[in-house]
Amino acid sequence: MFNHQPVVADLLDKQLSGGLRVANLPAEQQALAQRSHAAASDLMLATSGEGEQLNAAFTYATDIFDQATIARLAAHWRNLLASVCADPLQTVAELSMLSTDERAQLLDIDSAAKADTTTPAHRQFEAQVQRTPSAPALILAREGQALSLSYAELNERSNRLAWQLREQGVGPDVLVGVALGRSLDMPVALLAVLKAGGAYVPLDLSAPSERLRHVLQDSGLKLLLTHSQQKTTLPELAGIQCLCIDQMSSAAASPQNPDIAVDPANLAYVIYTSGSTGRPKGVAISHGALAEFVTLGANYSDLREGDRVLQFATHSFDGFVEQFYPPLCRGAAVVLRDKRLWDSTTFHQAIVEHGVTLADLPAAYWLTLVQDFAASPPAHYGALRQIHVGGEAMAVEGLRLWHKAGLGHVRLLNTYGPTEATVVSSIHDCSALTAEQVSWRGVPIGRALAGRRLYVLDDQLNLLPQGAVGELYIGGPGLGPA
Repeated sequence: MFNHQPVVADLLDKQLSGGLRVANLPAEQQALAQRSHAAASDLMLATSGEGEQLNAAFTYATDIFDQATIARLAAHWRNLLASVCADPLQTVAELSMLSTDERAQLLDIDSAAKADTTTPAHRQFEAQVQRTPSAPALILAREGQALSLSYAELNERSNRLAWQLREQGVGPDVLVGVALGRSLDMPVALLAVLKAGGAYVPLDLSAPSERLRHVLQDSGLKLLLTHSQQKTTLPELAGIQCLCIDQMSSAAASPQNPDIAVDPANLAYVIYTSGSTGRPKGVAISHGALAEFVTLGANYSDLREGDRVLQFATHSFDGFVEQFYPPLCRGAAVVLRDKRLWDSTTFHQAIVEHGVTLADLPAAYWLTLVQDFAASPPAHYGALRQIHVGGEAMAVEGLRLWHKAGLGHVRLLNTYGPTEATVVSSIHDCSALTAEQVSWRGVPIGRALAGRRLYVLDDQLNLLPQGAVGELYIGGPGLGPA
């Protein structure tokens, strides 16, 4: 990646003319027009004053800046001068670079109407069951023969478990831990908790016991779903009831959809992130926020009935939400990865064998795949038509190798969003981007999704103009409660 670090990046040249006086010599002063075609630095602002007039000119490196950027910079400089003249007693932090029109534009730039969806995710899934009951909903891609459940089978199994959870007192805002590995029982359990009106807390069985203990204690949950073989790996805590679903008999439970009233403000799930201090922190997401994201995710992913979406992330990461709920609410099949972390050869074999059309991948894993595929391009990628990349910054190197790997026909989305903002806040289609286009600036995170607002603010929480460096703030109904 090109790393631009000039010795002198920016210069300010200030010239003031006040009349030239040379004693005892018949000298005259004349201002000469100057034009420079070569930049002595990446960016130079030259100013000269004459009377009450101030003239200024920018000279810039055209391989770094375009004309539109310099025009914005010039306008912001004029706005700063006007702000100083309007109130010379202001502090520097109080000076504004923005015009009234630009401020209004920035405040409105990401204010697209939110997705008008209040139907809970599990209700959207139930509606899809009515449309495509026999279509495959889950496929467990394991070594040997794959296992699968149809939409009707998944709905019936989750309904029976939901009624059993109701008997255990599960209802709105009641937390239920889900400590299950990569099996068909895991998605059944998640849907069952939502159908019972509760909120699930996913626990990664491969996590250190200290983390699991903290999540169990901090969440305050009283009920935990797991398997009998996995129960022994969990910390024993007083007051928590464990239900081993592989030992539960569901024959007597109703297969019908539970009709439990759920308010959009009720919790749907609580995911524990690492937290800024390194100590796991619970992030709560409501049914309303999840319902909205299901619609948004299905729309920007262009999901269709018959699609097959790779479920790559563990259920304790919010990437799982994007890979699980939108597909099941649009008639697609979710292909669950087994417990192995696939190398590039196994990944390619799996997506071809199972007809995967969309894969959502961590940025580091995606880069490894692209490097391997560019070194030895496969003959084809089966039905694959779309890849999403998220979790961390997308590497520019990956864009350089994308077409070399024979993936030019595959749509490539860069997705960005913290867990607190319900998975994804913005997307950028990188399909046509090249490494040279983004260079040292990095891959864009794109525009905000409908209902999300993105603002770049300074340390004083002042709105910054386009292209300025600051902190990114996210707003909108998709945010979890503080």
